[in-house]
Amino acid sequence: MRKLNLKKTIIALMGTVILALGIFLILSETNGADPMSVFLQGVHLKTGLQIGTINQLLNGSILFLVFLLDRSSIGIASIIYVTCIGFFMNLFFAYLPYESAGGFLSIGATVCGVILIGIGAAVFLFADYGAGAVEGLMVYINRRTGLPLKGIRMVIDASFVGVGYLLGGVVGIGTIAGVLCVGPTIEGILNLLQKRSAKRVENQAGQEEWMGSEA
Repeated sequence: MRKLNLKKTIIALMGTVILALGIFLILSETNGADPMSVFLQGVHLKTGLQIGTINQLLNGSILFLVFLLDRSSIGIASIIYVTCIGFFMNLFFAYLPYESAGGFLSIGATVCGVILIGIGAAVFLFADYGAGAVEGLMVYINRRTGLPLKGIRMVIDASFVGVGYLLGGVVGIGTIAGVLCVGPTIEGILNLLQKRSAKRVENQAGQEEWMGSEA
């Protein structure tokens, strides 16, 4: 387990909040759930457990698998991921008032939810403070096979959809958008964040070099 880093902890927490908000937004509409939530809905229908709680159990199981495959990817943020996404989901559903506007606005809200999921996952990965559950599995497969992150994510999401649908989860526009868009959004936002971070480091190094020459 890595030593506590406040900045990275905050970034990881931000990622989980954005992820939970995206899932909440999609499930509050009637256009079909994002891929993982199709599975969560199916399990909810079979067990009656809160969706956020099911999310915690699912992510905990996947993270344990990642730990067995590559324990070096597990860190403080991994625990944040497992516990906080489900916690914030339950919190949003309990206390955040939301009513669907219907029509095209409803579809737009669903797409926004899908994009938020991708952004949240990218922010979490950018913290580089330990892998999340699905993200950790995705990155592990990428390292072992060289396959693109977006392609791996699309396969994982499609698997959640298939099993979730058989369990009774709702499939619709949100599901299709999730399968097609979450992976590319993660890859695009993560690349953007990494480039901005590298540029910031480069600028700081240049400033330090200039100050040193002045001295």
